[in-house]
Amino acid sequence: MKIRAGIVGAKNSVQRVCDMMKDTPYPVTFVPLPYVNVEETTNIIKQNSHLVDVWVFTGVVPYVRAEETTDSSLLFYLPIDHSSVKAAMIKMSYIHHMNLERVSFDTIRMDVLNDIYLDLGLATDQIFSYEITDKVRETAEIVDFHEGLYRKRQVDSCVTSIKSVYDRLKEKRIPVFRVMPSKQIINETIHTAYLSFQAKQFKQSQIAIMHINLAEFEVHTSDLKNSYDVYRLNLKIREQILNFSESIFGTYHLADVGKFLILSTRESFQTFGEMGHTLLRQITSLTKLNVYIGIGYGDTALSANNKAALALHYAENYARSCIFIGDELGSIEGPLDKADSISFSFRTDDQEMMDKLGKAGVSVASYNKILSVQDKTEGNSVTAAQLATWLNMTQRNARRILTGLMKEGLAEIIGEELPTSKGRPRKIFRIH
Repeated sequence: MKIRAGIVGAKNSVQRVCDMMKDTPYPVTFVPLPYVNVEETTNIIKQNSHLVDVWVFTGVVPYVRAEETTDSSLLFYLPIDHSSVKAAMIKMSYIHHMNLERVSFDTIRMDVLNDIYLDLGLATDQIFSYEITDKVRETAEIVDFHEGLYRKRQVDSCVTSIKSVYDRLKEKRIPVFRVMPSKQIINETIHTAYLSFQAKQFKQSQIAIMHINLAEFEVHTSDLKNSYDVYRLNLKIREQILNFSESIFGTYHLADVGKFLILSTRESFQTFGEMGHTLLRQITSLTKLNVYIGIGYGDTALSANNKAALALHYAENYARSCIFIGDELGSIEGPLDKADSISFSFRTDDQEMMDKLGKAGVSVASYNKILSVQDKTEGNSVTAAQLATWLNMTQRNARRILTGLMKEGLAEIIGEELPTSKGRPRKIFRIH
C-alpha cells in the first residue's frame, strides 16, 4: 500500500528531499508542499490534510508550528545530525577560513555541539546555540540572536538550518552558513514515517512491538580503533535484527543509536521468534554489552508501543541482559531469561490502596512485584534479602520499602530467620 508523504519546508529544501528520495525503496509518494515563509505552515496543513497520510517537515521550526495545528501523530521532521554539522564546518574552515571556535548556531542542541567539538579537539567557550524545542519561534527572534552575538564581536560567523534566517543574515552582510540534513537522516525519517503509518493502520488484534536497547553502545563504539570497526559492528547487529524481523514477518527500524524497534504480531513473536531469547543471546555475544528487550502487546500499535516502552523500562532497571513483557491487560512479566520470572500489574483502581502506597513511598508496580515475589516463596512470606535478589535492589532499599508498607498496615512481621553467616536475625514479612 502506497502512502502519501507531505514534504513541508522552504522550496529548495523540499526539492532536495524529493530529489534524494526519488529512488526510495519504500512505497511512498511524495507531495511537495513548499512555503515562502514558515508562518504559512498552518495553512498548508489545513488545506492539504486530505491529500497527505504523513507529514515530513524539513526542519524543527515548521514541525513545532504543525504540532500546534493538528492532532495527527504522524508528524516527523529532519533533524540535523553530527555529519551535517561537520560538513558545514569543513566548508567554513577550508574554503572560507573561518574560526570554528567563534560561531553561533540555531536548532542544534548544545550537547550535540559539545560532542562534535570534543571529537574535533576544539574549544566551545565561544560557541552559542539557539535551541528550539516545543515553542514556536519567529524568524526575527532567531535573526536577532545571531546578529546580537556578531555585532558584539562574540562570534565571527553563524550557522543556521532555516532558509529565512539565512537569507536575512545574508542581507545584513553577516557571515552565515546553512546546514542541511544528510541523505541518511532523510532516508531514515521517511522510513520511520512509513513504518509509523503502517503501524497505525495495522488494526488487527494483538499487535506486538519489541524495543531493543544496547546499554552504553555509544561508549562501547567510541573505544573501537576506527570508524570501520564501528561500521562493521553496526552492520552485524543490524543483520541479526533484520534476520529476526524476517523470521517473524515483521518490520524494524533504528530508533536511535543502539536502539531498535520491531513491529509484528503476538502470534509471530511466540511461534517463530522464541520471544526474542535467541536474538538476545546473539547480540549480547556479538557486542559483550547488556541488551535490554521490552515486548508490548496491544489492540493498537500505540497501546503495544506503550507497553513495550514500559517493559523496556523494567528490563533496563534489572541491570543485566533480559526480556520483559507488557501485555494488553496492564501486567508486566519478567525477566523471561530466568528460570522463574515474576508477573505483576503496574496499576490499581483501589484509591485507598493508592493513598496508602503513596504515604509509604512505594509505587503500585513495586507493591505488585513484591506480592508476586511472595507468591513464589515458601510460607507465603518474604524477607529483605529475598526481595533484594528478586528485584535487583540493595537490601537497604528493600528494608526501607518493607518498613514503609508495615507502617501503612500493608505488611506485618511474622517471624525471624537466622542468617547463614554472623549477623542479626532477618525479619520475615507477610504482605497483605
